[in-house]
Amino acid sequence: NDHICGIPFFAPLFDPEAQVRFHAVNNEDGISFEQALATYMSRPTYPVGMEIFNAEVSFHELPSGANLSAGDINISNHPIPHPGGCHAYRFDMDVAAIVYATDTEHVPGALNQDLVEFCKNADYLLYDCTYDDESFAEKTGYGHSTWQEGARLCQAARVANLAIMHHAPELTDAQLDLRAEKAAQLFENAFVAADFQKIPLIHRPTV
Repeated sequence: NDHICGIPFFAPLFDPEAQVRFHAVNNEDGISFEQALATYMSRPTYPVGMEIFNAEVSFHELPSGANLSAGDINISNHPIPHPGGCHAYRFDMDVAAIVYATDTEHVPGALNQDLVEFCKNADYLLYDCTYDDESFAEKTGYGHSTWQEGARLCQAARVANLAIMHHAPELTDAQLDLRAEKAAQLFENAFVAADFQKIPLIHRPTV
């Protein structure tokens, strides 16, 4: 529920002329996204249920590993290690390929080769960089990774850019700035992602 708490404030859900389609992969317990959202939007965690939505809302289950097309965007998913289950998503477009991989834990000294293959030749990897290698031993089982592992994934998968995200809440802006400097020394095109940051995507040259 920590990743869906903003959905009840998504303005199009209250537009009677809008159509909103949710596509999601079920978690390891077999709980659908619709069930998860309905549970979150019920007492005592939320005062009203999904009946407050005015838009035409539909839910679509996406099998693990399946592809989905949205216009000229091909969306694929891949399971990644996290308590309760999680999936990375890849968006392949003419202009760029972007992988979003949050809430994942790695095994020190053993790259997730399946994830490396999933990220192969992407333009951007948005990766769970909650911790760093030095403190990671204390965080085993938390379901998160490090910025150094993100850099290693990019190098192994030949990803062009690493967006460091899913910041630990106790980190200050100064600490994140320092992390950005260290990450760029390890992987030149690494940067710390920030709220409201916009990155223009430039069309790839045709071969």
